[in-house]
Amino acid sequence: MKAEDRKELKQNTLVATLEKVGSGLKEGPSRRTVVVFGIILLVVLLYIVWRLVAGVSETRNSKRWEELYGAGSVNDLKELADTSKNTVQGRAARLQIARDELQEGMDTIFNDHDKAVEKLRSAAASFDKLARDFKSTPILVQECLFGAAQAREAAGDLDEAVAHYTDLANRYPDSSLGKKAADLKSSLEKKKDELEKIQAQLKKKE
Repeated sequence: MKAEDRKELKQNTLVATLEKVGSGLKEGPSRRTVVVFGIILLVVLLYIVWRLVAGVSETRNSKRWEELYGAGSVNDLKELADTSKNTVQGRAARLQIARDELQEGMDTIFNDHDKAVEKLRSAAASFDKLARDFKSTPILVQECLFGAAQAREAAGDLDEAVAHYTDLANRYPDSSLGKKAADLKSSLEKKKDELEKIQAQLKKKE
């Protein structure tokens, strides 16, 4: 091919390319280009929104932990439990309240029977709900089932106490609390009549 022919071919190719680009600019972007650009833009926007939401969530989560660790009274725990019901911190606050009610009820059962029973039954109800809420954390489920059983036993609800001990022993037969629950269930069944008499005497004192 002669040099003149090659030069002319290059010029023709360049002209054709420029004409194609110019035509594309006049016609605007293709539908496919618009769709791709739109998808990219949407992904970028979603990422920005996700980062903003994650930042707010992390800040709130940190604040709830601070409130839990800084709780200086039962009222502080109750406020956190009410405002953060379905969070880890809210459940932890409810668990601590149930523990406190159980201990207070057992400490005062011989001095203020009616009030103690009220505390114990409140603790048992809280432990029951928490056992369901903590279903993905076996160690806490065991504590809640055991706490509910203890509360029911101390309150004189012996059949319910046996049921909770049995449930714990059956679900976690190899754990220390499961084995302890099995022993307490057997002991409670043997001493049921005696314990019912003690509960009756405590009621008469009121």
